[in-house]
Amino acid sequence: MKKEIRAVRATSHSRKFALLATCLCGLLTVVSNLVHSQVANPIAAPHQPPVSFHFTTINIAGSKQVQINGINDLGTMVGAYLDKNLVDHGFLLTSDLHLIKLDDPSGSGTQCFGINKSGAVVGYYLDAASRAQAFLYQNGTFTDLPIHGGALGSEAYGINEKGYIVGAYQDSSNNTNGFIWTGSSYTTVNAPGSVYSAALGINNLFDVTLYALDSTFKGHGYLNKGSSYQQIDVPGALASEPRAIANNGDIVYTWADSHGNEHGALRHARKYYRFRIPGTVGTWGVGINDNNQIVGFSQRTARSYYRGVVGSY
Repeated sequence: MKKEIRAVRATSHSRKFALLATCLCGLLTVVSNLVHSQVANPIAAPHQPPVSFHFTTINIAGSKQVQINGINDLGTMVGAYLDKNLVDHGFLLTSDLHLIKLDDPSGSGTQCFGINKSGAVVGYYLDAASRAQAFLYQNGTFTDLPIHGGALGSEAYGINEKGYIVGAYQDSSNNTNGFIWTGSSYTTVNAPGSVYSAALGINNLFDVTLYALDSTFKGHGYLNKGSSYQQIDVPGALASEPRAIANNGDIVYTWADSHGNEHGALRHARKYYRFRIPGTVGTWGVGINDNNQIVGFSQRTARSYYRGVVGSY
């Protein structure tokens, strides 16, 4: 796509394929014990009680990099890892640390981003022309999302219990737009005045989080409810990316400070709480569920690979 949706890093028919899932039992390792984050005092809310975050770092043996991008209410996580040959693979990780590799057989570089309680997974892969193609993985089958209006590429990022999927597509003019896919039709969702929009998360109330670039190419977060759009930037952030939203309205963020350093944040009860794992130069908040669990990844040094993290608050 023209720009990576992970700005902080990172056909009209539906084809179905047989299960391509390889059990990787025994290859998963917990690299560190419980990691205590810095207590994040609320931003612009000095009388609000602080929130504590506790993170555990997870690695996959033999991998160079692990990113955990989504978590459902059963504690099942999805993401992507980079193998020793620098090839991306999608994966599913159960709450009891049973790991399954999920590679879409239609292409390469599978990235898994969202998972609902029923176990439906969304993400994207790269086709033979290196174009991103959004997919749904459900009941052991990979299905391409239909091409939206002549789109040149698409990426899926979130799915709710109703099966509604959100993501972004690149149109024929190379513009990136957010979308909601109901299973039968598309709705385009773009933040007001934006030159770039991506829908990143959706809950069961059909609240949608978006990341958008304004005309000066500054990144902002938005909360979409029907026809309304509310700007929800982390106060003081250079850029705010609301990655996922829980059913109670809690939102997990990745945001950049004035120096371009990446941090995580939580919007809880309409207050903002920042977090960064000690000993890292960057922490990315990417997924959230209804049990006060957050997933994402961190980076020890500016040149090191990412490490997956799962935490609670």
